[in-house]
Amino acid sequence: MRILHLLTQKPDYTGSGFYLRALLKEAGEQGHEVAAVVGLGPDDQPDLPHLFPVRFETPELPFPVVGMSDVMPYRSTVWSDLSQSQLQQYRDAFEIVVKRAVQSFQPDLLHCHHLWVLTALVRELYPDQPVVASCHGTGLRQQAKLPHLKSEITPSLERLQHVFFLTQSQQQSTGLDAPSSVVGAGFSPTLFHSRQVPSNTKPRLLFAGKLSYSKGCRELLRAVEPIGAQVSLELAGAGHGAEGDFIAEEARRQDARLLGSLRQAELADVMRASDVFVLPSYYEGLPLVLAEALACGCRIVVNKLPGLEDWLWPELVSSGWVRLVDMPTLIETDQPSPAELHEYVERLRRALLEQAQNSEPPPSCLDKFLRAKSWSGVYREIARHYPQRTADIQLTNTIPTAVLCGAGNRGLEGYGRYALSHPERLRIVAAAEPISHRRELARKRHDLKQVFEDWRELDRPGEPVTDIAIVATPDRQHVEPAIALLRRGYHVLLEKPMALCEADCRRLVRTAEESNRILTVCHVLRYSPYFRAIKDFLASGKLGQVVTVRHLEPVNFWRFMHSFVRGNWSRSSESAPFILSKCCHDFDLLRYLVGRPCRRLSSFGSLIHFRPENRPPQATSRCLQCPLRDEGCPYSATRYYLSELRRGNHDWPVNVLIDDFREEALLEALETGPYGKCVYLGGNDVVDHQVVSLEFEGGVTATFTAAAFTDHRVRETEILGTLGSLRGDGLHLEFSDFESRSVTRWEVPSKGRHLGGDIAMMDSFLKAVAHNDSSLLDTGPIESLDSHLMAFAAEESRVSGRIVVVPGSSQ
Repeated sequence: MRILHLLTQKPDYTGSGFYLRALLKEAGEQGHEVAAVVGLGPDDQPDLPHLFPVRFETPELPFPVVGMSDVMPYRSTVWSDLSQSQLQQYRDAFEIVVKRAVQSFQPDLLHCHHLWVLTALVRELYPDQPVVASCHGTGLRQQAKLPHLKSEITPSLERLQHVFFLTQSQQQSTGLDAPSSVVGAGFSPTLFHSRQVPSNTKPRLLFAGKLSYSKGCRELLRAVEPIGAQVSLELAGAGHGAEGDFIAEEARRQDARLLGSLRQAELADVMRASDVFVLPSYYEGLPLVLAEALACGCRIVVNKLPGLEDWLWPELVSSGWVRLVDMPTLIETDQPSPAELHEYVERLRRALLEQAQNSEPPPSCLDKFLRAKSWSGVYREIARHYPQRTADIQLTNTIPTAVLCGAGNRGLEGYGRYALSHPERLRIVAAAEPISHRRELARKRHDLKQVFEDWRELDRPGEPVTDIAIVATPDRQHVEPAIALLRRGYHVLLEKPMALCEADCRRLVRTAEESNRILTVCHVLRYSPYFRAIKDFLASGKLGQVVTVRHLEPVNFWRFMHSFVRGNWSRSSESAPFILSKCCHDFDLLRYLVGRPCRRLSSFGSLIHFRPENRPPQATSRCLQCPLRDEGCPYSATRYYLSELRRGNHDWPVNVLIDDFREEALLEALETGPYGKCVYLGGNDVVDHQVVSLEFEGGVTATFTAAAFTDHRVRETEILGTLGSLRGDGLHLEFSDFESRSVTRWEVPSKGRHLGGDIAMMDSFLKAVAHNDSSLLDTGPIESLDSHLMAFAAEESRVSGRIVVVPGSSQ
């Protein structure tokens, strides 16, 4: 699906901006293509995919960005200060850019942010297009302050396909007659997580947000001033105008630290070093920052905002880890009654002192709360309500079920994540995994009643009868479970490589044919939008006849260290040769793009560097004890894995080493496991570079290179034809036209694992299963056999030093 997000203001510094970024990231990881229309200053350059900016402070919009809050952390225009002519300029400017974005990006869905003017404009421009909106508290605040605009835009807002509210109180307060649901907000566990208990000389209080009166900064400083000797205070954020100046001056007078505007990774580091997070705000749509602070180990002091206790869970509040402070009466949406401020400041001060002195451990319900508030869970709920395209995958009324054989990285994080993200398309009902902690993780994630140590348990009479078997076992354990489960009647999704020898590959093809079941080997790259775009371009004829192809796989030196020197694929006797385990993707791509079988090839390669004789003299057998652990060795496991964990990465490759994401656990893994060994003393034997020259039927030639010694990770392809040449770098394509002498360059958005290929392949596989029609797939067992025969021949050539004829798949 192609989703266009629209936000009236900058996509940084505010909650709605972070919300937008989180949805873009989650959608991209699920294989959707995303783009964004946002309001920016003249020089802003946010790192957003497929950006369509509306520039303020230009001749077309000669005033600063219009902020959804009246006080923004950057120079902005207040909505209530806009004249009629300025409001019209705003609408005209956004209309031009939105139309350009829709024409260029061709979205299937428009997702607006804020129930305000821009959302109404988009609904009016595209009455027949699916349009949904996320409600943020600042949009409701503008509705309350500007009722004449609210009455003007409400009819358009009521024609939205769906509205996503952050809290139930928001949903109940709007009275909007449109389909809606409460989805909440999330946080990123990879950024916000607890590392260790801070050892501060005195309790450290942290505020993060706009430095404004409506955020309670003035009262916070008053509350802290008498107890400044007992606690320290830091303020993260920026203010603007007289309010911001006053708060900054007061903070400096009290020796409170002003941290300025922080990126999320910086904020996470500050939170981990703090004891108490305080948010004395008088108005919040949903204080997402509280979940981030809780994840970083902070105790909380926060005003008792409407709907907050339910969102925070009553058991978490009653535990004392979170303290809710009764607010003063509000005379406007975010302005407290001056007569009640003295008593409020006293309440706030008492709560801060109590939390600063609180030495109780976190409550047991905190972990459950944090799991429920992750962005992946929020996005799944949002995506469940997205209007579906008619061209989307059409399954039967019954959701297909699958058994998972192998709960490692590909099994759980690849195919398992797909099932969790698309519960309407696939449900995993059983798993087999010999490693206990992985088996338990699969059970918890998918709420499984049946988990087994051995895949053979799935082949017994009476065991789970499902539609699909996903075989993601180690390389040397692919063939037997795949054959047994095909014969049992499962459609089989098989992780590559399909087998480690020609005979076993042919057995698999034969079994699939005899059992009349679908067998799909996971050559995911040919399903990606990027490689499909190359294939479509070749089919257009603009390149003429293909003459030769140059293809490069830059493995990336750290990926190679992790997987092929220290990891599961370091010894060909225990897994497979490098050219098969890593590069059968590439042979499949070459076969796919050329469109003809390979006839013969030659190959060269060796293990040239990661050998004992190349070890630095001072190096030790393990990185933890090595004098080069911190500098002097680019392959230091200590430096790499610790830096990944400390920046909040709980995904690959850290989750291969540990499932308990503490430094102590990682250090133990590096001390005792293979990933802490010196790269020169690991006993690895697979090549660290290999080149292959190929000749295809009809005389087309190709060269393929794979190597460890690069910092790049995206494949590069150049195809030379009789009418022009096409080059690709994984994101962009560039065509040189010989006749016109012109060069055309364009972007191919490819988000998610394997350039979006994981999601696209799963969609195609499930559609084929639903209709029992293997022709709906881009690749079948015969095509997979072809690519594996090329890999086997390449390894034979490398070892023997001779040109090898590639056998045909029909032989």
